[in-house]
Amino acid sequence: MYIFKKYGYPKSISIIFLLIYCLNVGPHPAKALTADELTTNLTNENQVSYFFGALDMYAFLHSDRALCALDWWHENEGLETTYAVMEKYSDKPAAALLYVLIKRQCGPSE
Repeated sequence: MYIFKKYGYPKSISIIFLLIYCLNVGPHPAKALTADELTTNLTNENQVSYFFGALDMYAFLHSDRALCALDWWHENEGLETTYAVMEKYSDKPAAALLYVLIKRQCGPSE
C-alpha cells in the first residue's frame, strides 16, 4: 500500500487509526425522547409545550380525529392520564405513548 511505502509502518498505522477515529466521531442518528427523559430533563412548561406540539402534529396528520384528540386533552384530563402512562412506561418513546393514548381514546384514523 502507498501509505506504508511513503510513511513507514509505525507512522502509517497511526494515520490509519486517526482516520478511523475521525470517521467514527461524526454525527450519530437521532434518538427518540423517552418518557423518562421528558419528565426528568425538561421543565413543566417545556413538557406541556412538547405535548401541545405532539397534539398539533397528530391533529395535522389525522384531521378526521383532530377534534376528538383536542377534546380529550383539554376536557377529559389528558395531561394527568399522559403523566401516569409516562411514569409507567418510562423507557418508551414519549411521542409513541401519546399517540397510543389518543388512538385508544379516539379510535384509529380513517
